[in-house]
Amino acid sequence: MQVSVESGEGLERRMTVDLSAERFEAEVEKRLRQVARNARIAGFRPGKVPLKILRQRFGGQVSGEAFEELVRSSFAEAVAQQNLLLAGAPQIMPSIDDAGKHCGYTATFEPLADVAGAIHALYVETMDRVQAGDSYRLPLSYFDGLGDRPDTFACVVRHRGDIAAGCVFFEREGIVQAHLGGTFDAHLLASPFALSLHAAAVRSQGRGGRWLHLGGGVGGARDNLLRFKASLGRGRFRLSSLRLVADPAAYARLLALRGFAPGAEPAGFFPAYRAPRPEPQPLKQAQLAA
Repeated sequence: MQVSVESGEGLERRMTVDLSAERFEAEVEKRLRQVARNARIAGFRPGKVPLKILRQRFGGQVSGEAFEELVRSSFAEAVAQQNLLLAGAPQIMPSIDDAGKHCGYTATFEPLADVAGAIHALYVETMDRVQAGDSYRLPLSYFDGLGDRPDTFACVVRHRGDIAAGCVFFEREGIVQAHLGGTFDAHLLASPFALSLHAAAVRSQGRGGRWLHLGGGVGGARDNLLRFKASLGRGRFRLSSLRLVADPAAYARLLALRGFAPGAEPAGFFPAYRAPRPEPQPLKQAQLAA
């Protein structure tokens, strides 16, 4: 384990701890073998599921748990090694080298204003990859505007100094809400996005937070997005939302701009103007003749 300490503003210290990839992988494999004892997957007897299958199904959750355990065990060791006295809970930023060089973390978070462009770029690439609809295509100005909110922060995962994944979070009254984020295509195999969620949870816990809310599937569906989120934790809650149109005239104008006729709003979306645009209808023969 290699430890380095840099001075920040005032009394701030930024400590970087590098852990060997072998140590991280050993912890992941140990936890996968624990999961294998009781995992029930169609086509396999309990205790006989191959590690490759377990890694595909539970890799995100197990990697997060393994990283959390290494943070707990190595952080105290690193603080003692450097003879540091802590004035408060650390802010932990994970960093993983998917080429197998090292696995570690840096105790810092970055102002959203400094990384808004990068997070927007990885978000766009993620939306392209999953073929998201137009309603999810948000401009850079939206991300820039989030930086003005006092309850907003960004967590990024870096690979050799470059941002590999990241997410924007809202934090209020003990609840952290994952808002927007994603992963650059070149780093998908390392699953760095899961580490950004874990780092946000550790940060919030140190500040007295109680919950990290990831949301559900698209439109509340039980889809691949929900399954990915469910792999990162065991908590499940049924939530209800209030749907209220405060300005009917403005709402009608927005629907019209999207091509929806009054009274023909699409089901399953709210606000309805975020739904995919309706397909243009072919002209009838009488219209063509006219």
